[in-house]
This record gives sequence, C-alpha cells and structure tokens, in this order.
Amino acid sequence: MRYSVAILFALLAVTGAQANPIDAERWESRIFLIFHQADQQQRADALRAELQTLACELGNRHIKIGWLPESGQAEFAGKALSQADVQAIRAKYNPQDQAFWFVLLGKDGWDKYATEDAPDLRRVFELID
Repeated sequence: MRYSVAILFALLAVTGAQANPIDAERWESRIFLIFHQADQQQRADALRAELQTLACELGNRHIKIGWLPESGQAEFAGKALSQADVQAIRAKYNPQDQAFWFVLLGKDGWDKYATEDAPDLRRVFELID
C-alpha cells in the first residue's frame, strides 16, 4: 500500500510539473514564439498579417503560434496566457529580453531557429520540411 501511494504521488508530481502551455505541446506541435517590445509592434503586426495568409501551410506543418508582447495580452494558439505562463516562457525562450525575437521550437521542444529579425518564413518552412 505504501508503494502504491508513493507511486501515485510521484505520478502527480510529474504530470503537474509542466511549467507552461508550451511544454504541453511537446511531440504534438511545432511552435513559433514571437516576443516583442512596444516599439516593435509594427513589425509584429506585419508578421501576424503574413502568418494569417499562410494558415493552411501552418496547419499542414502542425504549427501553433505564441504572441508575447512586452505589454498587452499574450496568447498561445489563440488563447490568453496568464502572467505566470508569460514569465516562464520568457525566462526559457527569450532570456536576453530582445526587442524582437522569433523562435521556432520543434516537436521535441528544442529551439531549431531563432532570430531578432523578421523571419524569412520560406527558410523556416525549409527547416521544418
């Protein structure tokens, strides 16, 4: 009985250890994370518009997108993120706090590509394919 309880607690600890919604997507989706400060809003808006025209290509490649502005509501896959989630994601994927930062995460959860410039999406898709 003691062993059963210990195993149960260990399983609960492991399943509850996910730090943010990004971690929950491991092995399911590729992820684009876009971090930007207020003075980079125009660049972020241009990228968002470009990505909207590529919705089919994004879906075919199992890509979900996280928008993490310095101020304003952050979102992942169209859902609002809590401040705690934003802090955890920023700490892990934008530790230098770049003014603009684009990150591609593979299905394994590791970063595959990152740039402080507007990404060349054709190049990003080539990396994925």
